[in-house]
Amino acid sequence: MTQYDGLLMYNDFRLTSCFTFQALRSICQLVDDAIRNSLTNFYATQYVSGYMVPSTLLESQAQALVNELRASTINEFSGSLDIVRQTTQANALFSSLQSNARLFIQPTSVILGSLLARYGNCACTLSSKCISPSAFYDGLNSTVLSLVRGMRTGCYILEALLQSSLECFYDPICFESMMSYLNSTVIWNGTVMNRTTPSRFLTTSAIGDILDELMIEIWNWTLKFDDYFAQCRPIACSYTVEARNDAIYIMTTLIGLVGGLVTALKLAVPNSVNLIRKKKDRQLCDTGMIDQ
Repeated sequence: MTQYDGLLMYNDFRLTSCFTFQALRSICQLVDDAIRNSLTNFYATQYVSGYMVPSTLLESQAQALVNELRASTINEFSGSLDIVRQTTQANALFSSLQSNARLFIQPTSVILGSLLARYGNCACTLSSKCISPSAFYDGLNSTVLSLVRGMRTGCYILEALLQSSLECFYDPICFESMMSYLNSTVIWNGTVMNRTTPSRFLTTSAIGDILDELMIEIWNWTLKFDDYFAQCRPIACSYTVEARNDAIYIMTTLIGLVGGLVTALKLAVPNSVNLIRKKKDRQLCDTGMIDQ
């Protein structure tokens, strides 16, 4: 490893931290913009139905819309970021920090040469995701003075950042050590992050994993059925009651049917008998007239 400008190693955290924090701030801003744009489009979408839907159905439909919003926002952001990362790797772009390759001029010519960087057993020519722990180095003999827990350095600032965690920023000792080595002239009034704050992410979670969820703890949404009802203003409402008949109702109905049947038979049987008798009497009368 060589020194940077004769003072710092090219992968010294005092040098890379500035670009790392700038990249983190940019990512946060990009995520915020992506969420705001998605919400703007979501709020512009109208819910249309041919009839008034009940609150339970409306709630399930709203939950489905929120899930779709979450998935589409994550996919769009991740897709755009992946294009940038893949394009950078495919074109083998040089890092301004020369963290993926060291440029030099040949001693015997003016030809510009390059020395490709390696991080452990990983070569930047084969993968853009090569990393090693971030550290503060002694610029004179390249020895490690202190490691920055959770932070990584690598071929590209972005790739190293996505594999880093904010673990050191939750630990007062690690944070104070880091700030002492940075020796910034800017007055810092901040405090370490509170590890007791409820979160679905761990203090050791990689920033890339947090970014996969758009850095969102939970998607809160509220359904106001009263507003929906007032907006739709239905002219009329109808409902259907479904119920099973009990034993008493069934027995009463059967008795009523039997009683009605008996009454009908009382009326129908005598009349039928009279008609049959009259028909037979008429036939006998006709037969007697023929015999005479």
